[in-house]
This record gives sequence, structure tokens and C-alpha cells, in this order.
Amino acid sequence: MKKVDKLSLWERYLTNEIVIEFKARLYFFTVLFFYCVYRMINGIFDASILHMAEMIFA
Repeated sequence: MKKVDKLSLWERYLTNEIVIEFKARLYFFTVLFFYCVYRMINGIFDASILHMAEMIFA
């Protein structure tokens, strides 16, 4: 069994990429959640696809 401190270069790269991807998804879903809460507070119960697409591509 490999020791944790003896990761190969490839394994360190994959670990960093997974962390970056996880953070990006977490931040996106946080923004999406607060966008939906904001819309609900204003009395609108549907989310605009154009606004969500803008959040994705911005």
C-alpha cells in the first residue's frame, strides 16, 4: 500500500484538479441557490434560463 506522502506527480496533479473542480461546482451551486432564494423573495417562482446561462458562462 502506498504512503500518502509519497504521491506521484500524476496523482498530485489529479488531486489538485479534483479539488479545483469540486470548489468550482460548490461555488456555482451556492450562487444558483442564492439566485433562486432572491427570486423567491421577490415573489417570482421561476428562474430565467437566460440569467442562469449568464451565470454559467460568466
